[in-house]
Amino acid sequence: TGDELDSDAEDITEDSSSIRMCSAAEIPDIEAQVPGVLVTQIVPLEEVKANIAEWKPAMLKELTGLIDKGAIEQLSGDQLQQLMKDFPNTKQLPAKGVFTIKPIMRYKCRMVVCGNYVDKNEIVVELYAGGVDATTFRMVVREAALRKWALAAVDVSQAFLNALLDLPYKVIVYPPAIAIQAGVCTPEEAWLVHKALYGLRESPALWGDHRDCYLRAFQITLHGSVIRLRQCCTDRNMWQLYARATDALKRTCKLWATLR
Repeated sequence: TGDELDSDAEDITEDSSSIRMCSAAEIPDIEAQVPGVLVTQIVPLEEVKANIAEWKPAMLKELTGLIDKGAIEQLSGDQLQQLMKDFPNTKQLPAKGVFTIKPIMRYKCRMVVCGNYVDKNEIVVELYAGGVDATTFRMVVREAALRKWALAAVDVSQAFLNALLDLPYKVIVYPPAIAIQAGVCTPEEAWLVHKALYGLRESPALWGDHRDCYLRAFQITLHGSVIRLRQCCTDRNMWQLYARATDALKRTCKLWATLR
């Protein structure tokens, strides 16, 4: 009511002596009080060079991961020369290192291709790779809240590297100079790229096609009913679960709803 508001205003006025603007020096530095990094930070290359021994394990881990994933194949000088003779339209691109520190104080290196060196006019595959529309996402969240559905998220580690690099030409990448300085790579080596390496213009679309192919083939059997995914017509990045409802499946869903 108006009387209550007036009363609150009087209380604030009477106690106004305890309210004042603080100077910057008086505000505690929360980050300084908490050890480590609270959010992911990008580290400049010069800082990495100055502490290259500390970053070497992260670079080695990234290179090992690319090899184990089948994303690249290390070539010697002789192998590279032979490849260029056999495939003269091969694209040769440099790579660079992207360095970050993740919570808490975890060093991470990502070796990416400088795909901008390829002229857009030379690219012959579709590059578009969309994500779920914001309106679709808000609609799903609202529907889940109204129906008391559970929401979950999943992260696909090194997602792009699951997709094959299906191009009409070969791609050769030269290791980042910083990796050579650290002794992780040799100056003579080159990488033949087999999968959608980060930095290539084609990689997002190749990953999207690869992901959708697997989602279309996805199916599980629950209580005798086969559950599949169906791609929506209104938003191709949204998928629905559908199944022929058996009595056992209906009982399971009803029980789950009751427990919720």
